[in-house]
Amino acid sequence: MRHLLNLAILGLALCAGAGAHAVPVTYTLSGTISGELAGTGFTSTRFVLTGKSDSELLESPDPGASLAPLETLVIELAGIGSFEALNKTYFFTNRDLALAGFLDQLEGDLIDFAAPRFASYDGTAALDALPVAPDYLGLLDTSGGLLTLSGASGLILEVERADVALPEPGTLVLMLGPLALLARRRAGRLTAPTERTAARPPA
Repeated sequence: MRHLLNLAILGLALCAGAGAHAVPVTYTLSGTISGELAGTGFTSTRFVLTGKSDSELLESPDPGASLAPLETLVIELAGIGSFEALNKTYFFTNRDLALAGFLDQLEGDLIDFAAPRFASYDGTAALDALPVAPDYLGLLDTSGGLLTLSGASGLILEVERADVALPEPGTLVLMLGPLALLARRRAGRLTAPTERTAARPPA
């Protein structure tokens, strides 16, 4: 029964340390863009730009800005294909200017966009289908060649957090309490016959 008691103790310890943990974050920008890919032009093409990061990686270069290094950044162009960024990329927010965007470490900003929400956005909170206005269009070095943007419209940003639902410490105590009590009762039943046998007078 000691195993049951240890399980209860371990559960409480894990719950106490679960307040701060890394959370996968996915940034998705969609809409219509125009530009060139490896020298071939395209116009008013539907696209989806998806970047994956982690809340633990978030950096704050200054009090008004946040920078999230992306593990991957992939752009899907309708009718053309799907291409991955070759250089280190980031999702950034500039609260002073109410801007956010994606940037290539070597080529600079790919696309910046504005929305009042960014004036107080921390860079990793979940966002559900937020309309944003294009502010700057630039370059991205991709597996399909250099992507150059010249126009964008109908932009929607979504930020999804893969939070794992963990019980609150008080809830876990209520869950594990009966388990610990059961363990003690079983332990008592196992030791009781030994005590009665020790108290029995010799034959």
